[in-house]
Amino acid sequence: FQASLSDETLDPSLVAYSLIMPNFPTLAQEMTPIDADAILAALKFAKRSLAAEFEKDLLKMYHYLEDDVPYGIDEKQVGKRRLRNTCLSILSTLEQPDTISLCTAQFDSATSMTNSIAALECLASTPGLERTKALQEFYQRAKDNDESLVINKWLQVQAMADMPNAVEEVKMLTKHEGYESTNPNAIRALLQVFASANPAGFHNPDGSGYHFIADQVIELDKTNPQVAARLASSFDTWRNHTEERKALMQSQLERIKAECTSNDTLEIATRSLA
Repeated sequence: FQASLSDETLDPSLVAYSLIMPNFPTLAQEMTPIDADAILAALKFAKRSLAAEFEKDLLKMYHYLEDDVPYGIDEKQVGKRRLRNTCLSILSTLEQPDTISLCTAQFDSATSMTNSIAALECLASTPGLERTKALQEFYQRAKDNDESLVINKWLQVQAMADMPNAVEEVKMLTKHEGYESTNPNAIRALLQVFASANPAGFHNPDGSGYHFIADQVIELDKTNPQVAARLASSFDTWRNHTEERKALMQSQLERIKAECTSNDTLEIATRSLA
């Protein structure tokens, strides 16, 4: 980790990729049965430990990569942005005033969507006034400019956010004016991303994440069976989990099978339960 981070001769993109921890799905594939709590705890511990151990190195690289060159999409600039934002992401796991200020400063001064989104993603998983302010500002700019794709990105960032009340946050977003419940892209940005890229929220020990997604599948089945079926496939790996979660996920699949009427969704639920 430190060797890659401190070697300024290496390609920035390769360094960035080498610093990124394996994600939940990757680790889950190597575990039988899947213990979601253990994986999530290990990932959080590893990320914070690396951030604390190499904080100075990460800060040095972050500031070293800062420049005033106009935005470009050449390989060198893309790599520098990727590595700089990776350093910021790792540092943000410390949730310290200094690192939160660093994220806020990047968000406020960002001249590209890449840097703005990177900072917003960090702040979205950090409870506090800075989080609320950044999310409000990002949404208002997108709304004022009538940028529906950017609003979907705003939904996606929050769907992925590692927050203690993630399920409730996403529930509230389904009622937000910026969420179009009939738009497949918005549905994917919020619901599909929550189910596939927010393991802490989806696999909440109390089963609320499973119940919420099942509710959405049942509702979507009435208007968009194909999207509902795809969302229902979020439960496909239920047999691979520990007994407690298997039971919770199975009960929601049975609800989906009992309450949905489209062939698309019924096929997914029936096949999963078979």
